[in-house]
Amino acid sequence: MIYQPHRQHSADKNNLLRRFITLFLPISLMGITLSLAFYFIDSESRRTSIMRQETFNISQLEKVVQNDIRSIVSDLMVLANHQHLHDFLSDEQESSRKILNQEFLSFAEHKKLYDQVRFINMEGKEIIRINNENGKPKVVSRWKLQDKKTRYYFQDAYALKHGEVYISPFDLNIEHDVIEQPIKPMIRLATPVCGPNGNQAGLLVLNFRGQAIINDIEELSRTSLATPMLLNKDGYWLHGADPGKNWAFMFPGKEQDAFTVEYPEAWKIIAHEDNGQFINQDGLFTFSTIHPLAEGLKSNTNAPIKFVQKDKELRRLDYYWKIVTFVPKHMLHEIMHPFLFPHILVNIILALMTGFACWLVAHSNNKQKQTELIIKESEQLFRTMADFTYDWEYWLGTDGEFIYTSPSCKRITGYPPEKFYAEPDTYLDIIHPDDREMMRKHLEEEMPSHQAHQMDFRLITAYGEEKWIMHSCQLVHDEEGQPLGRRASNRDITQRKMAEQHLKEIATHDPLTRLPNRNLLMDRLIQVLARSKRNQKKAAVLFIDLDHFKEINDTLGHEAGDKVLIECAKRMTKMLREEDTVARMGGDEFVIILQDINDINDAEIIAEKIINSIDNPIWIDEDENLKCTVGASIGISIFPEDGNDAGTMISRADSAMYEAKNSGKNQYAVSSCPLDETPSA
Repeated sequence: MIYQPHRQHSADKNNLLRRFITLFLPISLMGITLSLAFYFIDSESRRTSIMRQETFNISQLEKVVQNDIRSIVSDLMVLANHQHLHDFLSDEQESSRKILNQEFLSFAEHKKLYDQVRFINMEGKEIIRINNENGKPKVVSRWKLQDKKTRYYFQDAYALKHGEVYISPFDLNIEHDVIEQPIKPMIRLATPVCGPNGNQAGLLVLNFRGQAIINDIEELSRTSLATPMLLNKDGYWLHGADPGKNWAFMFPGKEQDAFTVEYPEAWKIIAHEDNGQFINQDGLFTFSTIHPLAEGLKSNTNAPIKFVQKDKELRRLDYYWKIVTFVPKHMLHEIMHPFLFPHILVNIILALMTGFACWLVAHSNNKQKQTELIIKESEQLFRTMADFTYDWEYWLGTDGEFIYTSPSCKRITGYPPEKFYAEPDTYLDIIHPDDREMMRKHLEEEMPSHQAHQMDFRLITAYGEEKWIMHSCQLVHDEEGQPLGRRASNRDITQRKMAEQHLKEIATHDPLTRLPNRNLLMDRLIQVLARSKRNQKKAAVLFIDLDHFKEINDTLGHEAGDKVLIECAKRMTKMLREEDTVARMGGDEFVIILQDINDINDAEIIAEKIINSIDNPIWIDEDENLKCTVGASIGISIFPEDGNDAGTMISRADSAMYEAKNSGKNQYAVSSCPLDETPSA
């Protein structure tokens, strides 16, 4: 008997321990599971967000590079069909040479993209050459012209047919068999030019300064967390994070400074796919493939330093570059798991608190009142977990009433929890009117389903602010599988949406005038031409170049030039209908798209209005009584008479603009080229 109290004490202790384990294990496992679920949902959301952002960045980079290539080829063909070039080939007089030199010089000064503009005869002798010397194009004297018949690009382009274009590999410029310093990234383009008898008379060659493409890549990547890279088909860096490893294939002994060596596993995937995205042991890679060669364009496999004829002509799909963005593993981890340590600490604290509560419940099992109190405290503890979350968590019952809503609803919506408990319809009332039908459909059709759902919508806060919300929800069941309602989480993603909109704005609009840029212009023009063709309507393209703008920049400064561009953009916009488009192509060039016009007269009326409007003085500084005057030379092309595609319409309008300039400026000219002829400038 003396051992009875001891045995009872031991049994009570064992029972207490069993009750504690019975309570603590399921609760702690459930808490840990929910905590991990919330954490992994958040991490997955962050991972998805950065992957979507990088996919968007890559698509914008690809568009910019493709547009750069198309613009270069367009310039080459315009010069190859230049009337003054054909005049020179017809009479070969010194006066014709001087005129051609001046035209090519004006072209180089206007474009500012080419290191050299040359015409080489069939013997390989340079006849015309414009050099860009420290940013200023100059005509090279005849006695300094060189023999280029041994150069690889001459031999490769020599065999081309009329209308074909040769594009060299993207490499560094070489002078006298040595890589020029400082280095100059270069792409050479050449096309045959026929003489008056129809026979090939020589080659027109443009040395495009490839740094412009690299600058475009860097400009669009400023808002990105990733490192942008441009690779050639062999996996060497043309542009990367480490300048010392760029162009390694041009320097003997640097063969190991390649993407293929530093990231061999990633290259296996990138080399065999046109585009994609993946995460490996190094980090997040997003990539796309650029094929510079269109139909009629050619290149070769030869490295330019050898100065020999091509080893092998490349097909369009064999000549490509890879645009890659890279987020290192450590940075990706920081983005996906910014609150890892606090999360672990909070879970440890919650586990200790849960264990303590379970111990109290087990210890007070024989006291019903105390047991009910402990259970209530335990429920309150789990409620506290949601009360202190940053997101707005709520539980909606099967009858549409709010069972629970976290205090974060006040921070996000401006309304306290009591508002939603008393008036459940408040939730729908604060949804943005444009998104309300989408939310009502979600509540009626998707809410009863067993699937988890996620959607983004806007709401109007109590203070009149518009906020973007990422909404996630899941059906909740009891132990018998009966629905208890739906648990939802609402996260404020307004800043992320604003950042995405800002990035889209940068990619599609000119930062100075806020007009659409070349990318958006081409998209709209393609749509207008397709709609006009479908509806059998006419459309027009007006190519506008400001007269005397360079003098304003040179005499009054670039700030005054910017004011002129902004004011001209405003005046042109006022002249147009809402459905028309005015865009800035770059520099002092603008393009207008007129849709659904009756005939050429409609376009001419708009052109006259624009010329008259821009001809009015522009105030630079009213306090200083400083104003200036510019003019506008306008070229007009009409769909479908002048072309059926965007590139042809712009090219013909550009050519007509040059006719207007050459005829005295501050006037317009209509494209006079038949549809089956190539425009000349």
